Amino acid sequence: MRYLKFIIPAIIILSGCAHSNTKQREIPVIKFQPAQSIDMAQFFDTVRYLQLENNPEAPILDIDKVETSGEFIFLMDKRLRTVICYDTSGHYRYKIQDIGGVDEGLRDLDAMWIDEKHGEIMIHSFSLKKIFVFGMDGKFRSELETDWGMQDMAALENGSLVGLSTHGGANGDLTSEPGLFLINREGEVKDKAMSFGGRSIYWSINYQRYLDSYEGGVLALNQSDTLWKIDKLGNISADMVTDWGNRSLPRKLRVRRLQGSGAENFLQGNFVCGKDMLVSFGPIRLFRIFINRSEQFALADLRSGQGYYSAQVISPRNSIPLLFPIGKQGHQNVIGFINKRALESLVGIMKEEPGSPEWIKGIDISKNLLWFGRLKDQLFKY
Repeated sequence: MRYLKFIIPAIIILSGCAHSNTKQREIPVIKFQPAQSIDMAQFFDTVRYLQLENNPEAPILDIDKVETSGEFIFLMDKRLRTVICYDTSGHYRYKIQDIGGVDEGLRDLDAMWIDEKHGEIMIHSFSLKKIFVFGMDGKFRSELETDWGMQDMAALENGSLVGLSTHGGANGDLTSEPGLFLINREGEVKDKAMSFGGRSIYWSINYQRYLDSYEGGVLALNQSDTLWKIDKLGNISADMVTDWGNRSLPRKLRVRRLQGSGAENFLQGNFVCGKDMLVSFGPIRLFRIFINRSEQFALADLRSGQGYYSAQVISPRNSIPLLFPIGKQGHQNVIGFINKRALESLVGIMKEEPGSPEWIKGIDISKNLLWFGRLKDQLFKY
């Protein structure tokens, strides 16, 4: 079973490094090749699904991120500017959309994370430059102003935050170029880990998910050929370098800070751009790219040093379609989402074929579906 999804990608070039403390180690270079399809099922021991109760007060259009905490599952829909809470049985609990005292509501949602220590849901708005804090009951608690508007945020294990800004900005007498920032829980910039240069055609208003919590730290995907890792203490180093063959960025654009010059090289080239929606586990890095005017799914495997990209994600006929994942649950599970329109189409196609798989019998095509894939233990022994 194949599934294709097309988007308009973000076109952002982030490169260069300012006072980062990169560790002295061999940085893996992952060579990417085109593939007919990507098999998601290869990573999982077991897969289970959870269908979500419909509620007219909480429609779902497109899920950008998922977070779990105890009995709660939180889904963030940027396009509908809402966060919806379900329990682990799939029952609807509540939605977060309107905030007391804030006329704009949850405008420009770009990040969501769970503060387990304080039992709180944290939601960030780029345009409002605020972090909104809610209890696990969905009730608004407080709001924190950030020094800069960030396109994405993720939490480190020590409670600090990492923010990615592609626009820079000003706050009083302070100004900032676009970059990767270390931020405390109150939204104050602690240190500037990396600087990516000034405003230019490389930035785009179409931002997706570039940061992924990983092993107590955060991985940062950007439009250069390097993926960065910020450990739980805030130290930054290169996680891997992507090699796209003749599609790679010119070397001078990989390493220099971009201030707008070199734009003609980018527009006339055929480089890999639009990288977003990062999900990482063990030695695997999954993200989306944009090539030849179409969306592709990219997979990097640090064990083999190889990478693949394809417009197709495939899984065995007798299993739940394992489309591209949108998040993780703890250390051992990956989560994916199938909306009811796609689910109806998938089930309809498979029912017309002889020997329909067993899982179809338990599917309600009128409900959205989450799938949970338990990762194989050997993935973490590399």
